[in-house]
Amino acid sequence: MTLLLSLVLAASGHPTIERDFPTAQFLVRPDESTVSMAIGLDAQLGEVSEATARTFLFTYAGAFGLGGEDDVRLLSQRSDAQLTTLRFERSKAGVVVDGAELVMTFDAKSRLVMVHAGAQVLPAKGRWRLPSSHALTAEPGATQVTAAWVRHGDTLRPAWVVTKSQPDGTLVWASVDAETGEALERRRITWSVDGAVQDFSPVRSIAGLCPQRVDGGYETCATASSRTLGHLAAGATTLSGPKVVARNCQGKQVSSTCMSLASPGSTGRFDSAPDLSTSTTDRFGEVNAYYQADRFSSWLETLSPTFQAGGGLGIVDVFTNVGGYEGAFFDSSGPFSRFGVRLGQGPIVDWAYDADILWHELGHGMVERTSRFRFYSKDAMGIYGDSGSLNEGTADCVSIAYKGSPQLGEHLGSRLMEAGQVTTPYIRSLEAKQMCQIDSIGADTIALGGRVGEIHADGVIWGSFFWALRRRLESVSTTNFCTNCNAADVALVRAMSSLGSGASFREATLAVQQVTASVFGAQAAQLVGCMSCEWDMAGCEGRTRTVYPGETHEALLVDSAAGSYGGLTPSTFQYVLAVPANTVVTFNRMAIATGSLTLLARFGQKIQWSGTGHNATHTITAQGQQLPAQPTAGNWYIQGAHNGAEIRRFGFRVNFVPSTSITRPPPSTVSCSLGGTIPSGCACTPQCTGKTCGSDGCGGTCGTCASGQTCSLSSQCGCAPQCAGKRCGPDGCGGSCGMCASGESCSSAGACVCVPSCSGRVCGSDGCGGSCGACPTNQYCKVGACTVGTDPCEGKQCGSDGAGGECGTCPTDFVCTSTGACSSAAGVCRIKLCGPDGLGGSCGTCTADEVCTDSGTCDPKPTGCGCTTGGEASLLLALAAWLARRRFQGRHCSAI
Repeated sequence: MTLLLSLVLAASGHPTIERDFPTAQFLVRPDESTVSMAIGLDAQLGEVSEATARTFLFTYAGAFGLGGEDDVRLLSQRSDAQLTTLRFERSKAGVVVDGAELVMTFDAKSRLVMVHAGAQVLPAKGRWRLPSSHALTAEPGATQVTAAWVRHGDTLRPAWVVTKSQPDGTLVWASVDAETGEALERRRITWSVDGAVQDFSPVRSIAGLCPQRVDGGYETCATASSRTLGHLAAGATTLSGPKVVARNCQGKQVSSTCMSLASPGSTGRFDSAPDLSTSTTDRFGEVNAYYQADRFSSWLETLSPTFQAGGGLGIVDVFTNVGGYEGAFFDSSGPFSRFGVRLGQGPIVDWAYDADILWHELGHGMVERTSRFRFYSKDAMGIYGDSGSLNEGTADCVSIAYKGSPQLGEHLGSRLMEAGQVTTPYIRSLEAKQMCQIDSIGADTIALGGRVGEIHADGVIWGSFFWALRRRLESVSTTNFCTNCNAADVALVRAMSSLGSGASFREATLAVQQVTASVFGAQAAQLVGCMSCEWDMAGCEGRTRTVYPGETHEALLVDSAAGSYGGLTPSTFQYVLAVPANTVVTFNRMAIATGSLTLLARFGQKIQWSGTGHNATHTITAQGQQLPAQPTAGNWYIQGAHNGAEIRRFGFRVNFVPSTSITRPPPSTVSCSLGGTIPSGCACTPQCTGKTCGSDGCGGTCGTCASGQTCSLSSQCGCAPQCAGKRCGPDGCGGSCGMCASGESCSSAGACVCVPSCSGRVCGSDGCGGSCGACPTNQYCKVGACTVGTDPCEGKQCGSDGAGGECGTCPTDFVCTSTGACSSAAGVCRIKLCGPDGLGGSCGTCTADEVCTDSGTCDPKPTGCGCTTGGEASLLLALAAWLARRRFQGRHCSAI
């Protein structure tokens, strides 16, 4: 790949993507220098194929952070009449980079219109020194291991990655440093959500909501309706179909023993009476869950042919009456090795009765099949929650889209409110606009709205944007696309296939804008672009929230399961406070619910985290404490952190005198409508601070470099190194193209050549494949001299020669076997998990339901796995999707 990259760059004369596509829009994340998102490329590359896509990526390698030892591998290619997406996995030195997918989207005219590259890939440091078994020891209960480069602080570290199941049924992804043995990161990859046959729930029917009680909750007045249960075989006796199997756990925890209990009565119908008590033998909930899951899955598939062609959600197991549990839960790999949804029967309410909660959980399945947004992960700023907010927000979006109203869970909210757990008669509402920065200031100076740091709450930012877009696109026809849907629904689900797992709010908005342009035209796309300004999606970048003097800001802290650093768990974002020179900042209000809260602060630089610590320089633990004056004007960065899971909410207020010169600007008055123009002030703001060249993030450049210079990844002009075809020697810019190994010298052409050495030797190797001479008959060569006798090292690479000497030493990471051969799973096998090591040893064995490939990976035997029927093509698509999931999660597939 290094040669391919060099040839491409040499042939293209160091092209720049900004120069070649002057009308495209490029997004460069704050503090980064590579392009994370590009839309409006309109590039005609020829035939849409893996080869043409790879050529494009490596032609503009620097723009997307692809270096000489990088490669990409096609994970999937999906098409319909409007769009084709190619999803690539990025690798470095032959090992996958976790969370660094590249997604390329082509329109109906085979033009490349969008590329999503995500966050800038960090430099890689370290090597695989420890065997994979070390990760299994470090994470008891894990059964499979894969190798990956994992983000840790400001570098990529070599890691062994495992996936394990927790006692509560959640799945945990964990990585262990393959060089030091340090535990790098642990994160949940399934997440619980706060959040019979009835059309919606006991408090909402097609006609609308039931009356409200005095306490604000809703009466239970909606009656059960007779509806046809789809996709059941004639005369079915259990609720099992090609899209869903309903199961009843009867108060127990989810397991393979949860069975379909509902059965047709004497009328041949699955009729059961609703039971709003806390009974765990209720079968109405089981019937309701089957009906709601089946019809929602069918509707979801109509929004995107590529999603449908990939098998949709597949067969989903919906578990009802899960004992003692107030919640709903999406499981990406349940007891039957496929998607599952758990609906609790807690001490207050049966979660199988609110259809939109179940639809929300199935929305997580759609995300898992497309973008695969994560929940919480970690980077240099601490815990990263934006992709988790997009995951939760997208699940909300598809649920309210199918329902047609912006409230989620009115029945559950009404019941939970009685216990004092919520203050509104629903779980969440997406009706009111919410932004990453605050929406307004209340009369008591409380900052209203804005990012708060918890993924369900911050998902409302994405959800409120979508709900408003949906209303404004009502007049756009979806004929020939789907039924009972809106143009926003189509654009959202299709955009998910064009995004990688680490997307930001702004990148997701740009993807919806590009898909809308390709499918519904420029006018609809212009509305999306305008609304991106109206919601200030650019203000979501950088994970900061601006605070001004005198304002009270409140936020939520996530529990430590999201990830901690030496026992300290930071918020998912930081506050930024601009102060004049020589100004003392006072904290005159600090409200802490419970637990131990610390506000960390640093002047002039964002707080960064790695290992077990952070680089903050000041701490605030109580009201009245201060941040000291600084000699120059600048920004204080402030981040909340806690040392346990008890803290959920905190608030603080800052003040300094005089503060009149630093006040919050008035709120934006931008208002967008279909067919309207882009308001003043919504144009893209170029990002050229500190740059001399490269992208300005708005389709322009920050400058061009002189002849003989090149633009670096940090957007600085410099000497263009001349290392094409060279392994060593000067690069022409004061640097080096590489160093030769011991015993080699660098030729004038930049090649490492071996230097023969026979000084003091009359026989044996000259070190370069030649000979220093041969010994007479009945003699052998020992340390460069001819010795009488038979060679005791004949046929051996290493070990003792029987006379106090050695037959040779093995390279680093290799061991000498009893037969005198050099062998090591760490050295020869590298990241192979099975098969021969080439030296008479083994790199490991696969499980009984797997086969070892020629490349040393354990792949599933193509039987079972819950694959849907539909011919060889469907089977291959389902298997490809399963393998792509296993690449990251390391799951077994059990035959069923």
